[in-house]
Amino acid sequence: MIVTGTVPEQLSHDVSEHLAARGLVPVGTGLELTSLAGGVSNDVIAVSGPGIDVVVKRALSTLRVEELWNADPKRLQVEGRALQLAGTMLPAVTPRVLDLDDEFLVIERSPRDWYEWRTELISGVADTRVARELGHSLGIWQFNTTATPSLVEAFLDRDSFHQLRVQPFHETVLARHADLSEAIRQTIEVMLSRQTCLVHGDFTPKNILVEPPTAPICERRLWVLDWEVAHVGDEDFDAASLLAHLLIKSVHQPKMSSALFDCARAFVKSWQSHIEISSDQSHLVRQIGCMLLARVDGKSPVGYLDRNGQHKIRQIGRLLLQKPGTTIAQLWEMTK
Repeated sequence: MIVTGTVPEQLSHDVSEHLAARGLVPVGTGLELTSLAGGVSNDVIAVSGPGIDVVVKRALSTLRVEELWNADPKRLQVEGRALQLAGTMLPAVTPRVLDLDDEFLVIERSPRDWYEWRTELISGVADTRVARELGHSLGIWQFNTTATPSLVEAFLDRDSFHQLRVQPFHETVLARHADLSEAIRQTIEVMLSRQTCLVHGDFTPKNILVEPPTAPICERRLWVLDWEVAHVGDEDFDAASLLAHLLIKSVHQPKMSSALFDCARAFVKSWQSHIEISSDQSHLVRQIGCMLLARVDGKSPVGYLDRNGQHKIRQIGRLLLQKPGTTIAQLWEMTK
């Protein structure tokens, strides 16, 4: 995780008081608190001291973006419960939840040398081991929650998903690409009609922590973080999110296109080995198209694309919505 600076005095006091009140540290324990890069939707605080090394999260009601974007802080409860559920299925792929209440979520802290997979991709390294493990993990979560619907009864409420994904992504893209309204509306309708399995909702490289690479033959440990918009929904949503980000990075770094395509293939193959996949992939492709447009014309665009890159992604996104029969291989041809 990226350290960003000091914690505001009131927040530091609130976090310290909370940890003591919940019995996680003795009253009066000297603690070191540091702000971490928590994206746009949370305060994220690293706390260390005698007998404690944790991350504390508090959800914001107004997100840190240029356009007004409000969201219900109750999503913190969703995140905590989703981490607990995902951890029961694959305990090595999520941090342990140590405490959860209405205001704060406390989880174990990753080793200090771990970092976001996004950082590695932007640096020019695309490791298929990470992609394959992500496909495996997503497939296991989807298979188990499809097979046992009772596991996800607590995630039927999709308010946070609407506030943090449907409205700022799909509906904003719909407003800004009115000529594609039929295809975008169809994507939204299919997405909302599906209540198939547990969906992470932000399955992207910034939410994947990875350990540094060691010997090429060794598997790499990773954690999937930030489950605040987890819900029962569309089985294609998470895969579309990840594939869209790999495509965007292919446009941003053309020399990595082949390696990123290898990651995409490894991810899809591993994901599809666990679940039943329809031969009609048009909805997945339309979802990728919406995700691409959302990352240049939605409320939270990626910050590293130049104007030419934005134009290229916009072109690809529009084309996918118009021609959803595109294959994964053809997607990467479009980036060239």
